[in-house]
Amino acid sequence: MNYEQIHEGRLELIRAYAKKIWEVLIPKMEVWDEENPLFDVFNNAPFLSKADVYWGDINVILWGSGSFSTGRIELEEWRRAKNEIPNLPVEYLAVVSNNKKSNARKVAEDFDLPLVEIDFKEWYRENYDKNSKNPIKETGLFFPPGSELPDDVEHRFKIREKFEEGLVELLHEKAKTYADTILFNSLRGYNFPIIHSYGMFFDDTHPADLSYVDENGIPLYPGWQSGATQKMIKDGHKIFRSSLIWVHSIGDIKNIQNVDSGELLALSEGISYNGRDAKEIQNIMKITEDSMLVALKAWGLFPLLWSYISHKVKIPYKMLDDTVVWRKEHNIIVGKRERGGARAFGGQNFRLHLENLLDDVKSLTK
Repeated sequence: MNYEQIHEGRLELIRAYAKKIWEVLIPKMEVWDEENPLFDVFNNAPFLSKADVYWGDINVILWGSGSFSTGRIELEEWRRAKNEIPNLPVEYLAVVSNNKKSNARKVAEDFDLPLVEIDFKEWYRENYDKNSKNPIKETGLFFPPGSELPDDVEHRFKIREKFEEGLVELLHEKAKTYADTILFNSLRGYNFPIIHSYGMFFDDTHPADLSYVDENGIPLYPGWQSGATQKMIKDGHKIFRSSLIWVHSIGDIKNIQNVDSGELLALSEGISYNGRDAKEIQNIMKITEDSMLVALKAWGLFPLLWSYISHKVKIPYKMLDDTVVWRKEHNIIVGKRERGGARAFGGQNFRLHLENLLDDVKSLTK
């Protein structure tokens, strides 16, 4: 199977619909007043407010810790979108990393973006333990629901919190933003959970289908890298999808086991399982699945046309036998349609959902 061909075909689908959607939206955005029908798009406590759109660009920051392979795809698609859609109101402002051995510097240089980087290992050894053998492991904060927390978890939390504060301060300095600037942050292989939101919005691509939960509504496939994919193989899945999720900051140590539990924003179309191991599937998914999700952002469809209901309601998710399980969370609206949980945008209905979104934009801008 030619996965590069699948990759390009899926991106071309998103590009084609993005051009049609922006062809409708941009003339409306150029004349902005209270009679503009676009105001109605932002009525339900949206990710973007009327003021955000009025004042200009959707400002995006790219975060990562490793190869930046998915992040590079996102920036490549953004550059292409800027060239093909005049006045596209999407701007990437910086590349952020906690690892000087990552590809962050190369990516920042290639796309002429400021690099915001503090190497965590060096920072930890300079400020806490100069003899540390594995600073990341020693301060790790990923503990799946039900697992036992280490005795020093509060100390770990405070260390990561202090590091993040320094990184965000440097971000505002390098990207020339302010503490109250609305920033939409792409977590593309960033290996630390976010402690505080600082008023910013974070989304993440996750290498598994988070529409599946257990009887208590807890996601079946959290985890880092190929671990989540391995769990899907073990459960007998034959189709593998990536998830785009709204990442809620931990905020407080009591929420430390809620990683990968944010609202589901979109699902990729999926690839079939042909006996490959989890790591190989995950690498293929970066090409065919994650690229679909980041292209939605690079071409400005997300988060512009995504919104959410401010109060929490019961949202349907599914168990392995397709039994519905209800979780209380924000309902996600895409265009004019409910797309929360198991009804998430994309999946096997990706093309149909793009067509629905185009129809909704035409309807909303009459």
